[in-house]
Amino acid sequence: MTHPLSEIRIHASRSIITIVMAFILFLTAGIPTRAVFAAGTTLYVTTSGTDNGTCGPVLTPCATISQAVANAADGDTINIGSGIFFPPTDTPITIEKSLTLVGQGASNTMIYRSGTARRIFDITAGNVTIQNLTIWNGAATGDLGGGIKVSNGASLSLNSVTLKENQAANGAGVFMIGGGSLTVNNTVFTNNVATGNGGAIYMSGSGTLTITDSTFGGGSSTGNQAVNGAAIYQVDSTSAISGG
Repeated sequence: MTHPLSEIRIHASRSIITIVMAFILFLTAGIPTRAVFAAGTTLYVTTSGTDNGTCGPVLTPCATISQAVANAADGDTINIGSGIFFPPTDTPITIEKSLTLVGQGASNTMIYRSGTARRIFDITAGNVTIQNLTIWNGAATGDLGGGIKVSNGASLSLNSVTLKENQAANGAGVFMIGGGSLTVNNTVFTNNVATGNGGAIYMSGSGTLTITDSTFGGGSSTGNQAVNGAAIYQVDSTSAISGG
């Protein structure tokens, strides 16, 4: 048999808990919140999106890849819609975390550098995968990596990517230095022009280059150009090449 005093204590405890919870809700009601994505989230970019949001879910995409990269957490995926996307006017798209960028196919999703001569991607940390898109017209005049520069031990995988008409002093398509690995699969390099070395790829340092089933232009109109290594120029790195 329950003693009446015990019932009173139980009811009193429940009342105190209810009051405390209500007080906490009152105190936090006016505090703004920011959406926080768990690692492994997919963010979205479309030509009709807006950079005022969080780049997700799919109905609230961002407009620029740079904004999606800034919002993303380590390990996230950025889904890029069909259309032509432009990097920031004066800077590359800088990636300092492990991300996967996925387009809708190289003929459908294109990242195009218009106007100022700047490279398109600057990857300085993490393990980055780029797939199913085109990187086009990046220019690092007198500098390194017109399309993509990878440094500081970061690693990059290119899957079903087209790099075309990029320009640089060295590594017009991709310039990689400082270790890390560069994996290239089913990727096309065409008409990338280096005034120095490495029309398509320049790789320097202790890194590893792996190429599978990829194409490096051909003919005077589509071939990559450089003083040395129109396709690939390597210094102190190892490579494995298979397929086309």
